[in-house]
Amino acid sequence: MSLFRTFPGRDLVSFLILNLLSNSQGGTLNVDTLIQSINTDNTNTTVSVGEVDNFFGTFWSGPNVTRCSFVDRLVSMYSGVPSRLSVLFDALQSTDGQWLSASEWRAAWMGSEPFVSVSTAKNNWMKVEDTAERALTRPYEHTDRLLWYKYTDLELQRLANKFDNNSDGKISRYEVTMAMRTMDDHNDSGVRKCNFIDTMTSYKQHGAAAANFYDYIFNQRDLTWADVDSDFFLKTADDNGDGTVTRQELVRFFTLQNLKASGLSVQAETLDFTGNNRSHRMIGGFVIVLIVALQSGLIIL
Repeated sequence: MSLFRTFPGRDLVSFLILNLLSNSQGGTLNVDTLIQSINTDNTNTTVSVGEVDNFFGTFWSGPNVTRCSFVDRLVSMYSGVPSRLSVLFDALQSTDGQWLSASEWRAAWMGSEPFVSVSTAKNNWMKVEDTAERALTRPYEHTDRLLWYKYTDLELQRLANKFDNNSDGKISRYEVTMAMRTMDDHNDSGVRKCNFIDTMTSYKQHGAAAANFYDYIFNQRDLTWADVDSDFFLKTADDNGDGTVTRQELVRFFTLQNLKASGLSVQAETLDFTGNNRSHRMIGGFVIVLIVALQSGLIIL
């Protein structure tokens, strides 16, 4: 039975509203402490390009940083929130999706200036945080960055191919386990949220939607175990409860979860078994807007 079916009607509306409210509370990290670390001369009221660059190179030991390293270090040192940091990673980028560069980091704090006041640096940073925050609650209203795709961009059929490894049209526990293991960068069968998001953005899912997608499927844990949670994954994707997950059910499940993670909802009965949509409802904040004529684009062939 799909996870989506556990939130019918009014309960679904309430669930999504509560999710929006929970996402809006608190900051991404302790920005004041972070600025103190960057501004090595705390008697100085300005921040320089050199200080910002030196912090980046020292903190991440190089000119570029991956999503997981970015998240891990800021979580451990500056009380960061993994989901928000992962979306922030995308918001900071202007070019390559796999790495955040020192120049992109610098631009967030300094713009194009060689020196800025501490308050200006903080304000510049908070603008990026605000953009990331809005993206978490309404991903597809914020698509100006490289990895911030439209919800119709998700390559559903290619993603299904990843799981249906032997192309028999059925998804086994072993196939789910192996697909999840390919997301693991520590070779311990543990899939971190940042690993999952990296994988999903490679299939053109919006980074913020991928963060929400992971939370919906794996109950907001920051780590899920491939060998254990493959069973849970299959049960949630088994739409008709017959104990077998077909490729069509998997596509349908991914379609539903992508819509839900994107701030969109659709009744399961309105989807056929190819994942095509017949009617949608969009939920944004406290307003429900009826959307029609979205037949095209849910599946990328």
